[in-house]
Amino acid sequence: GANLSGYQQMVRSEVMRGRFRASYSDPKPFTPGQIEAVRVPLQDVYHTFRPGHRIMVQIQSSWFPLIDRNPQTFVENIFKATASDYVAATHQLHLSEKASSWLQVRRLEPQNR
Repeated sequence: GANLSGYQQMVRSEVMRGRFRASYSDPKPFTPGQIEAVRVPLQDVYHTFRPGHRIMVQIQSSWFPLIDRNPQTFVENIFKATASDYVAATHQLHLSEKASSWLQVRRLEPQNR
């Protein structure tokens, strides 16, 4: 067989604007320095992770050029953002006991094997 050591394959992706994390009808800005829960449910998919496989999770604030640019500031309409609305941003995943980032994966038992 082929040596696939280091091979990476995207098995699921999702785009969600953080401004809509609580409601699609009432967008809200993030407060710098404030920890918030952001749930990003992925579409259902059955994927087998075999022994030795590793899972990589990427959190990005922009997926340009696949998705339009994110100004990193809260503007009424990102399609009308001005040059000064586009700023650098730092995003954090938290690992403390009180506020830890996590990924939930469900194990489904194979049927009719």
